Amino acid sequence: MKEPHLLLFLSITISTTYILYYLILFLFKSTLSNRKYKRMALNNKLINDILLSHYLKCRQNSYTPQEKYKSITSTEIVELLKSEGRFICEFNKSYPGFTKRIIAINPSISKSEIILAAMIRLGFSNKEIAKYTYVEEKTVHTKKYRLKKKLGIQSNLDINQFIQSISV
Repeated sequence: MKEPHLLLFLSITISTTYILYYLILFLFKSTLSNRKYKRMALNNKLINDILLSHYLKCRQNSYTPQEKYKSITSTEIVELLKSEGRFICEFNKSYPGFTKRIIAINPSISKSEIILAAMIRLGFSNKEIAKYTYVEEKTVHTKKYRLKKKLGIQSNLDINQFIQSISV
């Protein structure tokens, strides 16, 4: 008679343990997910605050867009480049229509090539582009060459001058 009660007790205990285990696992994953979203929201807020402060400085000091981006620290540029969409969005605020003109030249241009063109437009050197995008300077030369071919720029023209000449 004790064995059926013992068996029932063990099965209830094991079932309860499994339920508690999965409940704790669910809560743990939920907490991690919430932390991740909070961290992302905080990062976005920090980036927005940095950009807003630089925008206000530029507005007060009447900086040109190139000077504005030169005044941003490398850490801030890297943060902007990590979220490519935000970099392009902020760039388009200073140079409205630039990306549309680039895309009009070649609709198959990639997002990374648009970012490269934007960095060239901002006056970054090959060395700076390499530093901010974590690639070798030689890779930047190669990317510029490929972009030059995609945009149909003649071999005797400089890609930097061509991109600077694109009206906004």
